[in-house]
Amino acid sequence: MKRVSSGDEFFMRRTFELARLGAGFVSPNPMAGCVIVKDGAIVAEGYHKKFGGAHAEISAIKQAKSRQLTADSMYINLEPCVHTDKKTPPCVPEIIRAGVTRVVVGMKDPNPAVAGRGIRALRRAGIRVDVGVLEKESRELNETYAKWIVTGRPFVLLKVAVTLDGALTLKKGTRSGFSSPESYAYVHELRQLYDAIALGSESILIDNPLLTARRKGQRSRNPVRVIFDRRGRVQKSAKVFHEPGETLVFSSSLAAALRELGRRGVMSVLVEGGAKLAQSFLRGRLVDKLMVTVTPQVAHDLNAPRFPFGYIRFSKSRWEIRGADAWFIGYLGMEKKSRAERDKSWRGVH
Repeated sequence: MKRVSSGDEFFMRRTFELARLGAGFVSPNPMAGCVIVKDGAIVAEGYHKKFGGAHAEISAIKQAKSRQLTADSMYINLEPCVHTDKKTPPCVPEIIRAGVTRVVVGMKDPNPAVAGRGIRALRRAGIRVDVGVLEKESRELNETYAKWIVTGRPFVLLKVAVTLDGALTLKKGTRSGFSSPESYAYVHELRQLYDAIALGSESILIDNPLLTARRKGQRSRNPVRVIFDRRGRVQKSAKVFHEPGETLVFSSSLAAALRELGRRGVMSVLVEGGAKLAQSFLRGRLVDKLMVTVTPQVAHDLNAPRFPFGYIRFSKSRWEIRGADAWFIGYLGMEKKSRAERDKSWRGVH
C-alpha cells in the first residue's frame, strides 16, 4: 500500500482547488493545478486558465521565478505533458530546468500521447516522482476528460429531480420546480462544468428553458445547448435559440449524436431531459454517471411522469445533502474502444 504523508495530501488538495478555477474554460483539456513548495511552505501556485493558455506547471514556475524563489517539490494533480503535437510547448522540460528535486503526481494522464511518458522523462532526469497521491479524487476531478480522451465520446451525466414517489413533475404536462435553492445553485455549477447540456424536444416545448449557466458573483460560460428532436417539433422562437452560445439540434440517434459531439471536441454532456429521454439514454447504455435529486414532496397527479428506474447496476455510488434535498450519485461504467480509435481521439489536445 502506498504511504502518503499528510503534507502531500494537503498540497495535493490545494492543486484540486486551483484546478477547479478553470472549470468550463479549459475543455477539451483537463483541469490542472500546480503547487510549488520550499521547506514545507507554498512559494508559488498556478492553474490552467483557458484552452490554449499556459499549463498549470508553467504558470507556477513563472510565478516562482518572478519572486526569485527556488523550490524543492512540485505537486500536480495530473501527469505533466511531454508531447509536442498540441497548442502549447511540453511542460516536462520546463520542470526539469526549474530545478525541483521531487514531483508529486495525483494520476497518470490517460492521453495515449502521454500515458506515463512524462513521469519517465522526469525520472530519467534524476527527479524523484511519486504517483497516486489522492488518485481517486484526481480521477473524479477529470473524469469527463478521461472518458473523452480514451473513447472519443463525451462523458454523459444524466441528472433528474424526483419527488418522494418518483415523479418528475408535480402535474402531468406542466413545469414543476420543486428542488431546493441549494440544488438549483448546484445545477448551475454543473452547467458551468459540462461542455454541453442536452434536452429532448418535449422538455423544450413544455418548459421553454434558457439552458444557461448563471452563477452569482462568478464568471460563467454557457454550455453548448443540444436538443434531440427527431420530428422537428421545436420552433426557432424557443428561448434556447436566442441566448448567447451555440445551440445544436439532432434528429439522428443518440449514439450518433454523441459521436458527432465528441468529434467536435465536446468532452462532456449534461442530460436534463424528461422520462423518455432518460429512458433512451439508459437503454442505450450511454450514461456514465447518474444524479437523482430526491425532494421531500409528493406529486399531486398520479399520471405525472415517473423516472424509469428499473434495474440499474452501479459500480460505485454515494449520497449527498443539499438544502432539503438528497442527491444520489452513481456511476454506471465506461465503454471501451480499440487502441486505433483511442489514438485518434487525443490529437490537438493541450
